[in-house]
Amino acid sequence: MIKTITEKWEGFSINIFLRQPQKNDLDCFYEIFSDEETHQFIIDEGIQDFEGSKVKLEKLIEINGSSKRVYVIDDNEKPVGFVVVHLDETDSPFISYAIRRSSWGQGFATYALTLLVIEEKSNFKFLKAATHIENIASQR
Repeated sequence: MIKTITEKWEGFSINIFLRQPQKNDLDCFYEIFSDEETHQFIIDEGIQDFEGSKVKLEKLIEINGSSKRVYVIDDNEKPVGFVVVHLDETDSPFISYAIRRSSWGQGFATYALTLLVIEEKSNFKFLKAATHIENIASQR
């Protein structure tokens, strides 16, 4: 476990933590990569079937800690998404993330990115991120 954040607002409580990816996170990764609406916001090579999602997760577990750092966003009950810090083509640190559609609009991305910045601030002078032009929620 990396860090934990608990926040209460407007009668809603969120408690999440970032942790290293595990093989048993496959259902979450499959839900993200196979969902057409979610996938439209992911810069990726296409919608994945179950086996493709498994291969992608295994690669993320394998390369974690080298040029990429992968964290699973977990709400103490189940994984809800992931966030990745990697070096882009200019060797600048770049953040990407995805949240399963069933967990959209609940603050998971906001708080996970807050935790990520706290975790990574000693490693980089800056972090870059981009969003799909139609992903209004991520632009806030």
